[in-house]
Amino acid sequence: MSQTSVAGSSNKNAPASVRTPYELNQELSQIINALRFPMAVGVVFIHNNWVAKGIQENVENGTWPILGFFKALLPTFFGMAVPLFFFISGFLFFRSTPKWSWQRYGTKFNRRIHSLLIPYLIWNVFSIFGEAQNLYRLGMSVNEYFGEYSALGVLRLFWCSGTYASTSVNWLGFSHLTDYPANISLWFVRDLIVLVLLAPIIYAVLKKLRQWFFLLVIPIYLFDLCPFSFPGFSISSLLFFSLGSFCSLEEIDFVKKAVASMKWSISIGVITLCMIILSDQLRGIPKELINRLYVLAAVSASIAIATCLLRRGLMDRCLHLASSSFFVFASHFVSYIGFLGISRFTLLFIFGEPETEWLALILFFVCPILAVTLSVFCYKFMSRFMPRTTAVLCGGR
Repeated sequence: MSQTSVAGSSNKNAPASVRTPYELNQELSQIINALRFPMAVGVVFIHNNWVAKGIQENVENGTWPILGFFKALLPTFFGMAVPLFFFISGFLFFRSTPKWSWQRYGTKFNRRIHSLLIPYLIWNVFSIFGEAQNLYRLGMSVNEYFGEYSALGVLRLFWCSGTYASTSVNWLGFSHLTDYPANISLWFVRDLIVLVLLAPIIYAVLKKLRQWFFLLVIPIYLFDLCPFSFPGFSISSLLFFSLGSFCSLEEIDFVKKAVASMKWSISIGVITLCMIILSDQLRGIPKELINRLYVLAAVSASIAIATCLLRRGLMDRCLHLASSSFFVFASHFVSYIGFLGISRFTLLFIFGEPETEWLALILFFVCPILAVTLSVFCYKFMSRFMPRTTAVLCGGR
């Protein structure tokens, strides 16, 4: 395959009898790797909730509007991070799969046991331990947290702990339950495991319906029309995983398309982000619809921007840190003992509860940066002195 073709167009035009599987070239591989670390950092910023009683009260009563603005903005701004992870996961899963093979699927499935399932279980154990020790410290019931130590009560912590559960009603009146495993960040891995199990069905549907599948799924995603929902599956994860899968199966040069449409995707992203920010002032704006439009545009824009920066040599640091991405992603939000919690506790211990909005705002941004820095240093230390343990924790990444 030509090294100058990101999507292997020369392979696409070859006769069926001599076509070879779609492989990654160097640039495409680097683009994917370059995106991993900034997206992991984006997830840390999403989960950065600078919680202290006085701070929260000042935000809620409008005394500190600037801090309140950024607390609301950053989770929205980085909202493309996990969908982009799903897109890349779908693309890589079906790479080199021009035709369905149960043997190839079995090989990929076995690899995902090591890269997804084992790290998922281990990091959730860490979070369960962190939550249990905090409940014990506060004198609260640990037995209740573990469901009286029944098998089902313990196992549910690995799938839907109930700690962050919420229920919403979509436009059709269907109730949607949102719940997370003990390590809230790992809902992405949980949903990805489900999608890997559904991969044979996804493959068959994409081969049968091709682009028509997305004419059905994208409106369901945008208008929140899915009639069912359960922990481990969402229309968002299905859409972006399927988009990546389709690009891989059809050998679509998604990088070229993203760069070609960069002006449009950035423009739509900026406009929709501004509409979300102004939604409280502009009545009648369907905020969730606009937010989903923003995510679609931001995923494409992120790929295009990363490609342009990479070609200018401005993503070398991200490439260097790419191997630490999963460790940063999994370790920052471990309940009460993760690096985000440690950073928050350290800053409050050193500076005390901030008395001015500007100091609170500075600490608000310093906290996730400190958490990422600690995560990377820990990963580098463990990689050097405990490489096998680190490989298991990171799924061999």
